[in-house]
Amino acid sequence: MNLWIDDDLTCPSDGRINIPINCSDLTGLEVYSINFTVTYDSSVLKVIDANISGTIAASSGWRKPLFNIVNGQISSAMAGTSPLSGSSVLIKIVCDIVKSIGDSSILHFARAILNEGNPTIQTDDGLFRLASNFDIKGKLA
Repeated sequence: MNLWIDDDLTCPSDGRINIPINCSDLTGLEVYSINFTVTYDSSVLKVIDANISGTIAASSGWRKPLFNIVNGQISSAMAGTSPLSGSSVLIKIVCDIVKSIGDSSILHFARAILNEGNPTIQTDDGLFRLASNFDIKGKLA
C-alpha cells in the first residue's frame, strides 16, 4: 500500500492550497484507521486545517480527521466504521502561503500507520514550490 504527496505542487504567493495525500488501491485491505505525521517548512507554508471533503475517506462515511499542528509538522488521525475502498486522495492538508516566489518546502512523511500497522505502508514525500503571481496574455509573433 502506498501513500504519497505529489512533487509538482504550486500555488501563487498570495494563495491557499489543498495538499492532497494520495493512496493506492485500498479495496479489500480492510483499512479502518490511519495515523500520520507530515513535516514541512513553516516559513513557507502555514498549515491551517486537514479535511476529507471529496476524498475516499468521505465517500466511506468517515468523519473529519483529528489533527495537531506544531513546529512545522501536522499529525492527523482518522477512522471509520466502514473500510476505505479505491485509490485516490485520502485527505487534504490546507495551507496558507507565507513566503515569496521561488521558495519551496519538502513535505516529508515522518510517520504513517494504517490499522495499527497492518497493512504496511510505503511513503513517498512531496515538494511544494511557490509560483509567480502573473498571467501572460496576448499573441506570440
